[in-house]
Amino acid sequence: MSNTYKDIDEEMLQDLAAKYIIECKNNRKEQSTAKGDIVAIAERKIADWQYFVCDYLVERGFDFYTREHSYAIEKNDSHPLSYTIKKIKARMDGYSGDVVANEGKGIFWAKNRLGMTDRTEQTHKTEVSPYNPLDLDVPTNDSAS
Repeated sequence: MSNTYKDIDEEMLQDLAAKYIIECKNNRKEQSTAKGDIVAIAERKIADWQYFVCDYLVERGFDFYTREHSYAIEKNDSHPLSYTIKKIKARMDGYSGDVVANEGKGIFWAKNRLGMTDRTEQTHKTEVSPYNPLDLDVPTNDSAS
């Protein structure tokens, strides 16, 4: 029994992934000003593999595997698209990690998808008693008497 794979244009898939990341980088949102004007403000989006496969490719009429199949393909090194999917996901994760790190967006997404964790800083305290000038041994002139 031989494996039959969909005939996917690998170069087109990579081009669409690059365009998607660029669209995420160049995303703008409309916001009203105090004067009532509407202005476009740059707001980078996180690039997400699930959205890319389930929505972005579908909207562009690109015939691809389902999300579930794409995860199986990624793990199957004998599949012709395994390396391409890994490469695309690595680019998306790298870009999205930058968005999270520099803009503080998608913290919980990053914890789940990128494996980021909260790091607690442990400090070791040494007990030091507060300075009290009355506790000092100050020589007195009692010895002169």
